[in-house]
Amino acid sequence: MSKIEDLKKQYEKTKAEMGKLEEEIKKLEENKGKWIPKNNEKYFFVTNSLDTDWYINDDDFDKKVIKYNKVFKTVEEAQDYADYLKALKEASYEFTNEEWKNNYMSKYYIYYDYDARKLFVNSSYGDREQKCIYFKTLQEAKDFIGKYKKQILKYEFEIEE
Repeated sequence: MSKIEDLKKQYEKTKAEMGKLEEEIKKLEENKGKWIPKNNEKYFFVTNSLDTDWYINDDDFDKKVIKYNKVFKTVEEAQDYADYLKALKEASYEFTNEEWKNNYMSKYYIYYDYDARKLFVNSSYGDREQKCIYFKTLQEAKDFIGKYKKQILKYEFEIEE
């Protein structure tokens, strides 16, 4: 076999390995560090009623649950998330359409500044920001950050301190 043929074979082998690596990178980027239970492994999640529940990862139904929900290794992790969601539901405010039309009314929301690496509160008067949690007052938003900073970072922005 000639040197050229050897190099071509090595190139094709390397190309195939790179394809596998690209697929692995794509899969990891899609999950962004999200824990995925192995086949037949127990996992926990939070139900629509904000209770915790568990399943065994063993069929197509589980794939959908895992894809569209936050899943956890332990019941304690799931309970922490459930408690956060309950507190968020209680503390946040759902402005009415009429209130959104009122451009003189402040609507406060929490955001993360990636440069400053810090949570802040901002206000909106008429435009709704996507995926924001709104509060009726500035103080309510600040109090929520004070009490749930770790959970806000983890569950809303996927940042672990």
